[in-house]
Amino acid sequence: MGETDGEISKSMTAGGAQSMMKGANPNAKLEDFQIKKMIGRGTFGKVYIVEHIEDGKLYAMKCIRKDLVLEN
Repeated sequence: MGETDGEISKSMTAGGAQSMMKGANPNAKLEDFQIKKMIGRGTFGKVYIVEHIEDGKLYAMKCIRKDLVLEN
């Protein structure tokens, strides 16, 4: 859990980000969010609490390692 914001952003962009929220802006980008804290870790990736920069809403963002998912 001692990762820097740079390491977190790098791990999140490595597989590309996709928005799957209901009513979500399909043009939302990783840059639209500020990473607050990692709240979970699993076999295929990590879950972060993120804050949308424009409206201040908090979301959970699951970051999945595409290479591991495709292997299984």
